[in-house]
Amino acid sequence: MDFIIIRFVGIILLLVAHKEHKYGFYKILRIFLFGLSLLGIYYSLILSEASFALIFVIASFLFNPVKPLFLTKRVWFFINKIFALFLFVSLFFI
Repeated sequence: MDFIIIRFVGIILLLVAHKEHKYGFYKILRIFLFGLSLLGIYYSLILSEASFALIFVIASFLFNPVKPLFLTKRVWFFINKIFALFLFVSLFFI
C-alpha cells in the first residue's frame, strides 16, 4: 500500500515538473525519484517482474542524485512524461 502512494506522489511530481520551479525542487525530485526507483527494483524482483525491474534500473540511472545527468528541459519533459506513464502502468502489475 505504501509503494502505491509513493508512486502516486511520483506521478504528480513528474506531471508538474515541466512548470518553472527553483533548482531545489528538481534536486528533491531527483532524490525522491531515485528512491522510488530503488523501491521499484526491490518490489519488482520480489514479484518476479524482471521487465519492470529493468525499467526501474534505467530510471535509477536517469534520476541518480550523486552523478546527475544534465539534459535539456525538452528532453527532461519527455522523460518525465514517459516515466509518469510507466509508474501509472506499474500500479496495475506491482
